[in-house]
Amino acid sequence: MSAVYTVDKNTYLTTSSSMSYDLKIPGNGKMTIDVVCKMRNINKIENITIPEEAKNATTINNIKK
Repeated sequence: MSAVYTVDKNTYLTTSSSMSYDLKIPGNGKMTIDVVCKMRNINKIENITIPEEAKNATTINNIKK
């Protein structure tokens, strides 16, 4: 696995990240995964609306961990 994070030199907030995975799969298989994320408008959220379904959700108590 390889990970690269780019940060803003003034705020030290992450502006982008890149991750690369090389996986070996049993049976001579291989897989490569590349993920690139770019962040923008950090901390500029004006309004968050929680849906009524989430506000009225029921708790599930019997979940096996």
